[in-house]
Amino acid sequence: MKKLRLILVLTLVAALLAACGGAPAGTTAPTTVPTEAPTTVPTEEPTTAPTEPPLEPIVNFYFDEPEGFNVFSSAENVQILAGPNGDGSSITVMMLPTPMDLSELTEENFAESLGLLGDESQAPALNAMEALQIDGYPACLMDYTMTSGGITARYYAYYITDNRSTVALLFADATADGSWADEYAAAADTIELLVEGEYVPADTTGLEQYDLGCGLSMYAAPGMELVEVEGFAAVLADSASTIMFIEDNKEEYGLYGLTVEDYASLYVDGESILGFEKDACGNVATSFIGQGDDGVFYFYYVVAKNTADNFYLVQIACAQENAMVMAGEYAQWCATITETP
Repeated sequence: MKKLRLILVLTLVAALLAACGGAPAGTTAPTTVPTEAPTTVPTEEPTTAPTEPPLEPIVNFYFDEPEGFNVFSSAENVQILAGPNGDGSSITVMMLPTPMDLSELTEENFAESLGLLGDESQAPALNAMEALQIDGYPACLMDYTMTSGGITARYYAYYITDNRSTVALLFADATADGSWADEYAAAADTIELLVEGEYVPADTTGLEQYDLGCGLSMYAAPGMELVEVEGFAAVLADSASTIMFIEDNKEEYGLYGLTVEDYASLYVDGESILGFEKDACGNVATSFIGQGDDGVFYFYYVVAKNTADNFYLVQIACAQENAMVMAGEYAQWCATITETP
């Protein structure tokens, strides 16, 4: 995949405080009265700047990573991509559930403020620091060099905040000649921050389109094969993933008038499936870990889809250990499901 999608599951609570002011109660009138009224009327505008509206919370983000970078590890709200040459170049992306006051970062305190410490407790060497805006949000670019884990790299670290949470993207260039610098800058230029109701657009680069034979088509990993399995409208599989479609005809089951959310709720069992919500790509989705008939534990990504005459429950399964890496890919594949003519 060319575009990195970071699937975020964050609960951000914001408190709004309001203060009202006025003349103190109980004050008395002055005992002396001016003998003359002012002869001029002030014409200057009030000097107090209007209060700016709060920034909308960032709920997700994405960018175009350089060619050849692939997911090396993934955990909740953190993902690391390794470069193609095995030299230690990497990209780390994080969503931190705390705000940063970027105005307090200085050349003297940046390492301590950001918790940066290299090998042998050596602080990084700062090359440059720049305040900027990304997609309308305050941001800071920290350019520093640090040796960590025996690898010396130049870091281009972008920190973006909505005053509730912080997006951090750390581009590490471990090449001797700084050969990733231009591509990292180009990647940073593509950063898009998403707020509530905005979704990551599906990117089909490197994917293959499949006609599923049940009135649907979708993009997924290349080289997958359609297989017939009793009880499913379609099954698409390869050695890493299996995509299964359950078809529920609206007329047969009296489902006309239901929304896709209503339909999805019919599959909530309170055990494996606890509820559905919109994922980063706009799918009505959920996920769970389940044990297969072979005794192996699998990760299931489940999406509900709505067409003119049918609802579909789409289940994508992979080995449990691949869950965090594949969840974003599955969300993107499901976003490409469409009715065939």
